[in-house]
Amino acid sequence: MPSAYSGSDNGRRDSKNSALDSILAQVEGGIGRLGAALIVGRVAGELVTRFDAAGWKTKVVVLSDEAAAQARTFCPAVAVLDPNACVLPGSLKEARFDVAIFEGAIEYLREPEQILAAVRDLLTERGAVIAVVPHSAHGAIRLALMNGESDEIGPGAGTVQDVETLFERSGYCLESIDRIILPMFGENPGFPKVHRSDFSEAVIRIVEADPESETAQFVVKAVPAGTASDTLQKPRLSRSPDDLSAEIQLHETSGMGDEKQVTQFQDEFELQCRVTQLDHELSMVLKDLDRERGRVIALESQLREEVRELTARLAEAARESAKLRSGGARPKPPRVK
Repeated sequence: MPSAYSGSDNGRRDSKNSALDSILAQVEGGIGRLGAALIVGRVAGELVTRFDAAGWKTKVVVLSDEAAAQARTFCPAVAVLDPNACVLPGSLKEARFDVAIFEGAIEYLREPEQILAAVRDLLTERGAVIAVVPHSAHGAIRLALMNGESDEIGPGAGTVQDVETLFERSGYCLESIDRIILPMFGENPGFPKVHRSDFSEAVIRIVEADPESETAQFVVKAVPAGTASDTLQKPRLSRSPDDLSAEIQLHETSGMGDEKQVTQFQDEFELQCRVTQLDHELSMVLKDLDRERGRVIALESQLREEVRELTARLAEAARESAKLRSGGARPKPPRVK
C-alpha cells in the first residue's frame, strides 16, 4: 500500500489540541465510523465512551491489574499486557480490529517492535495503528537537564527519526505524524517547569533552533506494509517467454497465421523477455537495498548510543555547574573521549 507520508519534515502537521483530539480526528476522517477498536495502554474512559457512542466495538488492553480494575468500570472487554512481555494476551489471538490505538503504552513496553508486529497481524484489510509517542527531548526537558533539575530523560522517542524507525522495523508504512505542541516555558503537566530567566539567551536560542523543541508528543498513523514486490506493482503479461517462443516457431514452420500475427507474437515475446530481465534486475536492487538498510540501522544504533552518552556527560557537567553557583566545589570538566 503506498504511503502518503513523505519524510520527517515534509507535510508536517502541528496541533495545539490534545492527543485525544488528534486520535479521534484521524479515526473519524480516515478509517470510518464503525468497526472494532483495540485500545492499548492508559485507561482512557473518554476515548472508549466516544467509540461506544459511535457504534464501535472496543477492547482495552492495559499494563497492570490495577488499571484493569479501573478499565472494567466502563469497558467489559479488558485484558492485561505485561510491559516486559513479547507477545499479546491470548484472548486477542482470534480477534480482528479496524484500528489499534496505543496511548500511554509504547514508552513503557520493553519490546515495542514485537508488540506492534503482533498487533499488525490482528488488523483487518483496512486496519491502521494510531499511536501516541512522547517526545523525550522537548525543550523543557533539555533545559531542566542543563540546569541540573533532572537526572534522566523520560521514556519516549528522542527524535522523529526514532519514531519512523520503530514503525518501519515493526512492519508498518507511515501515513502521517502529527505533533502535539506545548511551549517550553509554562505550566505543562508531565513536564519540568523551567523559567526563562534561569538561562542565557544564547542557550535558549540553541534549544529553540531545534524544530522539535516544542513537540510534546508524536501522534503516528501507520498501516501494515506489504513486501517490496507487492508494493512495486510489476507488469505481467499473460504468457511466458517459453510459451510465446513455441507459438512463434509453430506459426513460422506451419505457415499458420499471416505475417502481421507473427510480428505481433514476436513483439510480445521481446516485451516479455525485457520484463523478465527487469524483474531480475529489480530483485538484485532490492537485495542491495536490504543490505544497505542493515548497515544504516547499525549506524543509527551506534549514533543513538553516543548521543545518550554525550547527554549524560552534559547533564553531569550541568549539575556540577549548578553546585558551583550555589557555593559548592569547583566542577570537574566532563571527560572527553
